[in-house]
Amino acid sequence: MTDTDRLNAELVRAIQDAANAGAQVACIGGGLLSGARQRIGARSWLPLIEPVRAAAELIAVSLEN
Repeated sequence: MTDTDRLNAELVRAIQDAANAGAQVACIGGGLLSGARQRIGARSWLPLIEPVRAAAELIAVSLEN
């Protein structure tokens, strides 16, 4: 198992814990977590938000208006 595999497994576990505690979404990203949404999205119990991507999309929408 690689370090990335271990990181992904821990993220999935943390998201499951958050869902069990009542969370409705998980916000992950930055540094080592960049791209995690694509790697673990199918295994996540919650919708995942990548903050940098979400911010860029909001800026793009605001520039269009």
